[in-house]
Amino acid sequence: MNNKVENISDKTPAFLYPFILKKRYKEITGNNLHLFLPKLLSEKVQWLKLFDSTKEKAEFSDKVKARELFCRKIPDGKKYLKPVFGVWNSFDEINFDTLPERFILKLNHGCGFNSFVMNKDVLLSSPKQFESFKNRINLFYNTRYHLNSLELHYKYIKPKIFAEEIIGEDNVLLFNDWMIYCFNGRPEFCNYIIRYKDGFNYSYVYNEEFKKLDFSIAYTKAQNNLVKPYNYEKMFEFAKILSKDFKFVRVDFIEHNKKLYFAEMTFTPHSGYFRYNGINQTTQESLKIDRMLGDMLKL
Repeated sequence: MNNKVENISDKTPAFLYPFILKKRYKEITGNNLHLFLPKLLSEKVQWLKLFDSTKEKAEFSDKVKARELFCRKIPDGKKYLKPVFGVWNSFDEINFDTLPERFILKLNHGCGFNSFVMNKDVLLSSPKQFESFKNRINLFYNTRYHLNSLELHYKYIKPKIFAEEIIGEDNVLLFNDWMIYCFNGRPEFCNYIIRYKDGFNYSYVYNEEFKKLDFSIAYTKAQNNLVKPYNYEKMFEFAKILSKDFKFVRVDFIEHNKKLYFAEMTFTPHSGYFRYNGINQTTQESLKIDRMLGDMLKL
């Protein structure tokens, strides 16, 4: 799904943002956006984009700064963080000799700005591959992410590049994240997303008591059941602390070999253009779920 807003620049007057957002919402969902009387969760996230994009949200969205803030909020927070090998203000600052053979190079000021390096020696030994890699990172670095979908809180984040440890040795999984959706400071459910390198993606939704709920977010609803993760209660415990001051936020974790890692906080997941049960928002089934979740969020 392409959520990019076209023809937006820093010079676009802010008073045009509601009109632009309504147009894009219609293009993506097929529905009219009721921005000033929102009822659906997807509509309320659009409202939050324009009218609740605070600097505090920016700090928690900053993938480098969020680590520091997590440690302020959570006792012994450092033990729940993935190792970071370096933070830089530009690609040319990176000393690859100090990095391990495998790592992820990430940008802190947007979503999806990740590049996996599975063999550093191969990357460095190929000038053509290295140049392509550098261009990709610099493209991410120079992207003004807050203009892509009018997720305006990202505009306060100064871009940085950082290298993070790859957790796990699985050659089949692309990633698997436990995503806790929090409404008005209360964690309500967890969306577990599992993505395979062969393109198969599934979503499981469970409540705090680990009861499976009858819908999915973003990907196809999985039919089988999950084994409860070792740190499930702790995820909800931490999410409650971290979401306390926000109307709506998703707090993401990774669990590997019974060890819990904090991943990130996302205030506008999927930019508000949710897909439920693997189908688009034009169906009655999807709209019903969107309204049910919208009723849970009080603006």
